[in-house]
Amino acid sequence: MRTLRDMNTAKLAAEDAPLFSGLIDDLFPGTRADAAPAADIAAALAAAARDRGLQPHAPWLDKGMQLYDTGLVRHGIMLVGPSGSGKTALVECLAAALTSLGKKTVVLRLNPKALTAPQMFGSMDAASGDWTDGVFAALWRRAAKSSGGGGGASPAPSSSSSSSAAAPAAAKDSASSSSSSSSSHSSSSSPTSVWIVLDGPVDAIWIENLNTVLDDNRVLTLANGDRVPMASHMKLLFEVEHLANASPATVSRAGIIYLSGSELGWRPLVGSWLAAKRPAEAAALAPLFERVVPVALAWLRGEGFEVGGGGLAAAAAASSSSSSSSSSSSRSSFPAPSPAPSPAIRITDVHATATLLRLLDGALATIFGGGGNGVGDAAAAAAAAGDDLSSSSSSSSSSSSSSSSSADASSRLFFFCAAWGLGGALDSRDRARFHELLSSLAPAPLGLPPRNEGENAAATSGGGGGGGNDEATSSSTSSILTLFDVALLDRASGWKPWTSCVPAFRYPTSDPRPDFASLSVPTAEAARLEALLSLVHAAGGASLLVGAPGTAKTSAAQRFLASRPRAEAVTKTLTFSSLTTPAIVQASVEACVSKRQGRSFGPPVGRTLTLLLDDLGAPALNEWGDQVASEAVRQLLEVGGMYSLEKPIGDMRSIVDTR
Repeated sequence: MRTLRDMNTAKLAAEDAPLFSGLIDDLFPGTRADAAPAADIAAALAAAARDRGLQPHAPWLDKGMQLYDTGLVRHGIMLVGPSGSGKTALVECLAAALTSLGKKTVVLRLNPKALTAPQMFGSMDAASGDWTDGVFAALWRRAAKSSGGGGGASPAPSSSSSSSAAAPAAAKDSASSSSSSSSSHSSSSSPTSVWIVLDGPVDAIWIENLNTVLDDNRVLTLANGDRVPMASHMKLLFEVEHLANASPATVSRAGIIYLSGSELGWRPLVGSWLAAKRPAEAAALAPLFERVVPVALAWLRGEGFEVGGGGLAAAAAASSSSSSSSSSSSRSSFPAPSPAPSPAIRITDVHATATLLRLLDGALATIFGGGGNGVGDAAAAAAAAGDDLSSSSSSSSSSSSSSSSSADASSRLFFFCAAWGLGGALDSRDRARFHELLSSLAPAPLGLPPRNEGENAAATSGGGGGGGNDEATSSSTSSILTLFDVALLDRASGWKPWTSCVPAFRYPTSDPRPDFASLSVPTAEAARLEALLSLVHAAGGASLLVGAPGTAKTSAAQRFLASRPRAEAVTKTLTFSSLTTPAIVQASVEACVSKRQGRSFGPPVGRTLTLLLDDLGAPALNEWGDQVASEAVRQLLEVGGMYSLEKPIGDMRSIVDTR
């Protein structure tokens, strides 16, 4: 009974697991199968998650235990699930947990779609007949030849960087583990486990070359005839979104673990983010998350939301003393929007919440920090101004006297970031409806300024929506500006229309024949984009501008880069085309940096490099529907480096101080 349950539940979606459990109970009435005795593994996994600032979310930890159980009987494992379901963090936390119990585990991560087949497995020179290993073949040989003792050398010198810091964190956990836990599993002389993780879309080319690895032969066969056996301390893991392009023969050879997006959700992300903030900030912002995020995410999915007794209603009651008089607190349900919103790109709940948190980080560091010195300075500035983030009753008491001061600092900050973090991918018509939803969820009136005639004309002509040329929306006829029409510049001034943030345009009168193609007339849309880019950049994140051709995406990004201080920042523009390949991307990035120390590369010391990737969607799709050039960019963002394609092949080149 336990075997049927454990070997099949891991493959099921979260919605189907209860149904399968009911079938098992019907087949074995009156019988109860206990979980496998691995309490120490479960405790170490939860501790590893907490050490990384993650929440020990029970359904997610159960997937970690399923990964551990599957690893006991399989040497090839596929973690399948949408982006943001926690696959990468699950592998790293389990590796750290095993290391803390005395079984050192090293994770080597590689994106197979960022390489061609010869770059991955190897190639033979047609003239000389010399064979050159690819990146995966080089990593495989190192892992197979690694020392079996616990004090032996790492299978690859670049393992710490290519595993997203899993190895250093694992070593730290190992040093702090108890001797009783270590003795229950393995001694210090146990072999060093090596997990090679292939994190990228599956196609029938590269994965079929691994069939001999996944079956009982456990051998990597190369084109030159070499057969490299898989050692007992090695495992091959795949992190994929779907298996549509994998053959049944390949899937049947591996253990499958499916992570549903609903099993993680947005609350663990918010919980980890709040845990890193000051108690006053967390106390002020936590009720707003519970009040707004679940309703907004359901609305973005085109679904309605029923307010439960302990969720949104409880948070609304605790957010401020005036919530009982607000129209939103009296609502028991939010109907599904009609028509359903249509974002420019597909965004999951986790991605939308992560964008909101990134904007909040940038806003706390710049708008409330007065120079980007961090959240602590923001709280200090709030205390000095007598308007602490944790205080909501003072702003509520003054709502009847002035609409501009009706919302306190935490509400203004949160709703400004929520509008762009959750609804930034919406077009102008959906933004107007999304603003109405957020306004109904506010614990007090937001105090937005009225719209004047000039702003009405700008909105109608295309300057106030930010989504394209269809700006004549219902928002342009409203007497009050929306959250997308105003800027939050500092604590004192509050809301300010974007139209008033446009710098003056100076025509080059000194030049009798100016180059009109190089002239850039500032607009409200450009000022808005530059301000949002500044917030994300201050938080150390990457931004993606999506829009139709001619909507000033490139010019806005270039204006933002031009505003960076040249003594501290280096900027570089990489223009993509339909012929751009991962090799071209890697060569272009490596040309922008220089060698620092060891295998670290970056801009000159003391400066940061900001890359502008223009026309990111231009590269052609391959026959499997993948844009391989973008996979090289994803590896740079996730791993923080790229594998060397020249000798020594397989070494991870870390790209530092680069955004």
